[in-house]
This record gives sequence, structure tokens and C-alpha cells, in this order.
Amino acid sequence: MRKSLQPSLAALLLLVLIFSTVWLGNQQSSLPEPVAPSHFPHNSPSFSSLAAHKHLLTILSHGPRPFSSQANKDVADFIHNELLTWQRETDQSYSILKLEDSASDGLRFEAPGRLFVERDSKTLENFHFDISGFSPKQNATFSLTSDNIIAKLKGTCELQRGKNCPSLLLSAHYDTVIGTLGVTDDGIAVASIIEIIRTLLHQPPLPHSVIFLLNNGEEAALLGAVHFSNHPLYTSVRATINLEGAGTGGPSMLFRSTDPSMLRGYAAAVARPFAAVLGNDIFKLKLIKSATDYEVYTANGRAAMDVAFFRDRYAYHTKRDEWRPELARSMQHMGEAALGTVLALTRDEEFMRGPRTLAAVESPAVYWHELFHWMVVLPFNVYFILSTLITMWLGTLLVVGYKKARNYVHAHSRVVKNTSVLSQGVRFTAAELSSLFLPILVVLLVEKIRPLATYEQPIMTQILIMTCSVLGAVFPFLVLPDTSNNIGQHSSQQILLNWHISQLALMISWLPITFLLLFSGFHGVGMLHPHALFIAFGLASITVDWAILRPWFGNEFKQGDDVRNVCITTPGWQISMLIAIPIPLLSLVNTRFSLISAMQPTLQDGTPAVAVAGLISFFTFMIPLSLLPYLLFNKTSVKYISNLMVILATISVFLLAVT
Repeated sequence: MRKSLQPSLAALLLLVLIFSTVWLGNQQSSLPEPVAPSHFPHNSPSFSSLAAHKHLLTILSHGPRPFSSQANKDVADFIHNELLTWQRETDQSYSILKLEDSASDGLRFEAPGRLFVERDSKTLENFHFDISGFSPKQNATFSLTSDNIIAKLKGTCELQRGKNCPSLLLSAHYDTVIGTLGVTDDGIAVASIIEIIRTLLHQPPLPHSVIFLLNNGEEAALLGAVHFSNHPLYTSVRATINLEGAGTGGPSMLFRSTDPSMLRGYAAAVARPFAAVLGNDIFKLKLIKSATDYEVYTANGRAAMDVAFFRDRYAYHTKRDEWRPELARSMQHMGEAALGTVLALTRDEEFMRGPRTLAAVESPAVYWHELFHWMVVLPFNVYFILSTLITMWLGTLLVVGYKKARNYVHAHSRVVKNTSVLSQGVRFTAAELSSLFLPILVVLLVEKIRPLATYEQPIMTQILIMTCSVLGAVFPFLVLPDTSNNIGQHSSQQILLNWHISQLALMISWLPITFLLLFSGFHGVGMLHPHALFIAFGLASITVDWAILRPWFGNEFKQGDDVRNVCITTPGWQISMLIAIPIPLLSLVNTRFSLISAMQPTLQDGTPAVAVAGLISFFTFMIPLSLLPYLLFNKTSVKYISNLMVILATISVFLLAVT
């Protein structure tokens, strides 16, 4: 292969990787088609968003339903009456059900009173609202009535034993903020729960009872969940699944959980899992300034998981949170996830019989969804051990690689020029820092010129961050003297040495990240798993390169020991790149995509634009940094890339700051 073809081939492969990653990333977030009521079989529970939509239309017909309003009471009446009707039908028919039992085939069980429904009303005396700006009087005191609608679908344990049976709680709230229909916060969740109850009534009893809480007052300091935490039924609750809306569309994301068993149940039961520990860490770091009923349930000592819509947050808590046809697929995704997880957990006897106090069950995990709807769940102790092994692997390769470089230079001193590992490592580390901080500085400049510009134009902001990140990565190689950039102008032996030195330099730049992995893992923060994956696959590619592609490199011990046929293809950069880049790139794009969708709109919650840009940049710089060894074939390619990035960044800044 001619030397001149290498840069163009590298660029072509990178383009293929990028477009393939974007396409696969879009496939990851694809939503299921809505299911009609007549399509689900009676012998297997299946959620129908089209049936749930009918419940939602009735709820939306009452308009916005803020706490203690007439519309709020009307919706409570509808939900209560609907469930009471099903309760009466169940009691009258006595639901003679056949239980599938391999040990006792043909066992029949009568289940009168299988569905229990309660409207739990509580009057809140001397309730204070701050109404400054609406009246000369700064605050007012009210007596308000809060209605929680509770339904309990009894499982075989309770039907047979009557007591000492743990239950699972599925929760959502039916109130809204003032002025919004609250389709995604939290109308879809409420309608989904109603349909899940109807679906399960057509099935044999589950092994354990499920309590359905449609609470009131979530938008008023989580009052409904707080009230229910004092209800007698709460004492039997083993764990809680909370359905929420933190955005106005897209897939429903599992973004918080306290228990790996719940995560594994979700992963096994949901056909299209969409989960990210990133959400848990963002809340932990107070980067999203909001709360859900999840806080109440975990504070009261229960394992829990939080599932919510997160995209299009710009319409969250506004009149724009209204029904759109594409939300039928979002509802299908949430309903399937909720129903599947309920079935999986209530059938998991070991989980349901586990301890009910959070101190005993809390065992944080690192979790995220991956290629082709596959979900990874790693307990933190395993994640920490893997991070430690990656750090040891990196240190070992650095020592071995340095010895190989020294031996190679000694054996080929007549035809190669020694390149300092330390100086190249400094350039790569400088590239790492500039790739991370340049996007933040540019976003800060844009926000100074035109506040909230990055919030108004999120797509252009992402183009700006990516181009600045790439520009920051190549910039040090333009301004810092480095003859190794002219790889194409050297002999084959020198090309091999420069390739090897670039691998060592890349590993040096990874050292701070590995230490950060250990530190964050020790403190229960798992959102750096894409960085760990990039380093792990990068180390794997280097190991394959040294052990298989050129095992002889660096084993020369005397001058002239260079009789092997050395040609330009021996670095094996094509194979190395295929090992090092595609899988971690897709994983990082998945996480980055979820991060952008969740964090970009939090500017309206008061999160600084620079903080959002910094977090997104932190999940961007690993891409150009890890690609540097494959891009640095010659200065011409570096200059071409830098000029292109300058043009794109300039256009992005102009469109953000001026238009």
C-alpha cells in the first residue's frame, strides 16, 4: 500500500465508524409500535398503549389538574370509580382461576376479593403557600384535602396465607402543575398503571401482591407519597417502581435504583431496556434541581427504581406538554417496561423475601444499556475491581512498551531516530486537556455574548462542542515541535517506532483517567464506565498488536538484528483501530446521547450552561483522544482536520452568538 493512501483510508474508516455509530445509536433509542387491545393473548400479560390511551383521554378531558383543584378531584373520581367497577366485577364473578402448577396440575383456586380499592383522603390543616406576586398578602393558609387512590391486586401468597406476604409497589401521581395538561408528567404513567391493573385482572394471580398507588400532591412537595408512607399497606412493601416524567417524550429511562436485583429484573424482563447510571449520578451531584417520589420511598427504607421520560424537557411543566401521536410509542415503552418488571420481580421469590430496610438492601450498581437492547448491570464492588485491573494492565503495558522501544532503538540505531516517550506523552496529555477544556471556554464565551444561546440551539451547541473537542486534540501537535508527526517521511523502521511511541503516549494520557475511575468507583459514582470501556478496548488493541501482529518488535538485543522484512503495513493500525474504537465509541455515544437529552434542557432549572457543557465535553474528549494515533500520519492530515474544525467551530459560534 502506498504511503499517501494511508491518511485517506484512515479518514474513510473513521467516517464509516462515525456514521455506523450514529445509525446504531438511533436504533438503540427506537421505540416499540403501539399494541391494540385485541392483540394481546389472554395466556400471557401484554401491555396495550392504545387501550391505555383511552384512559388518558378521559384524564386529559378535565384539563390541568393542580393539587386541590376541581379538575384534580374529578380525575380522582374517575380513577376511583373505574377501579371500583372492576372490583365489583371481580367480587361478583369470584374469578375461578386455574393456577399453572407443575407439582399439582389442574389446581383450581377461588379468589373473591382479589382486587382491593381504597380512596385515602387526608385533610391538610394550616397548609402554607407562598403567593407573593399574586397578592399584597405574602402568604396564605389553607385547609386542603389530598386523595390517594390505592389498588391492591392480591397474589397467591396473600390469598392463601392472608398475612406475612411482601408486596411490590407501582406508583405515579395524577396531579399537575398549574397551566399544563401534564401528558408526560404524569398522565401517561397514571393511564399505564390503570391499564396494567386491567391486564393483570385477566391473568392468574401473581405469586405476590402488587399495590398500585395513584397519588396526589407530588407537585406540592411530594405530599401524596409522604402520606402513603404512613399507610398500613406500606409496611408490606418490599420495593417500589416509580413512574415519572422529567421530559416530554422519547423512551422511558431507568435512571435511578438502589438495588442490583431490581436492575437485573428490569434487564431480563424488558425487551428494549433504556437505562443509565448517569441519571443517578447527576441527581447525586445535584446537577438536576428537582425531586420525585423516589426520594420519599428510599428515605423510608425501601428499595426503589425511578423510571421517567427525559427528552424534550423544554416543554416540561408547560402548556406544550400535550398529546402528540408519537407519544403512543413512548407510552408503549413505559407500559411494557413497568408490566415486565412487575412480573419479573413478583416472581422472584428470593428478591421478594429479602430484607425490606434500605440499609440492608442497598447495594449500588453500575448499569447502562448497550448494543441491540442489551443491558449491563455490575455491582460496584465488581466495577471497582475491574477498574483496578485496568489500571494494573495499563501500568504493565507501559513498562513492557518502554523496554520494547529501548531495545528497538538500540537494534536499529543506524536507521531510526529516537523519539522521547516523555515528550510525546506531554503532547498527548496536552491534547487531552485542551480537548476537554476548549469546548467549555468557547461555550462560556458564547454565553457571555448571548445568554441562553446554547439552550435555544442544542443541535448547534453539540456541533460546537464536538468540533472544539477535535480541534483541542490536534492543536498541541501544531504548536509543539514534534518531528514524529511526519511519519510518512521516514523509513519503515522509523514509522514502526513512531507508531509504538504514540501508543505509549496515549497510555500516559490515560493514566489520570484510570485514577479518576478508581476514585469515583470508590465513592459510588459509576458514570465513567464509557471511559473505562475506551481504555479497556484500547489496551486490548495494543496487547494484540504487540503479542500477535508484531511480537518480534522490541525483542532485538544487538545492533543489526533487523533482518526481518519490515514494511509499512506492519503497524497493523487498521486491525488495531477496529479493536479499539467501534464498540467503546458506540457505548460512549449512547451515554452521551442520553446525557445531552437529559442535561441540555436543565438550564431552565438553573443549572449553569458551562456546567452542562463541561459534563458533555467530559463525555466527548475520549473520542478524538483515542483516535489520535490513527490520525497522526503526517502534518498535512493534522492541518486539514484542524482547518476544517476551525471553520465548523467559527460557523457554530456565529450562529449561536449572533442569529
